[in-house]
Amino acid sequence: MRSKDGYEIGNIISFLNVHRCFNCSKRYKTLNSLRRHRRVECGKTKDVICAICNHSFYYKQDLQKHIHKKH
Repeated sequence: MRSKDGYEIGNIISFLNVHRCFNCSKRYKTLNSLRRHRRVECGKTKDVICAICNHSFYYKQDLQKHIHKKH
């Protein structure tokens, strides 16, 4: 079954709704989480790299938060 904007809606064993991305097959509990995934990360590469630990991020602001919290 698909929602009106083309996302698949299915069920898992625990009977929670699951929303699957057709592009990468990742699954999310809420449709809003899937929409955010599609808008923010799906098909994009994590080009921002922490020089200290090599962790990668989609956005520079996420790297800055990481450095502040972890290093």
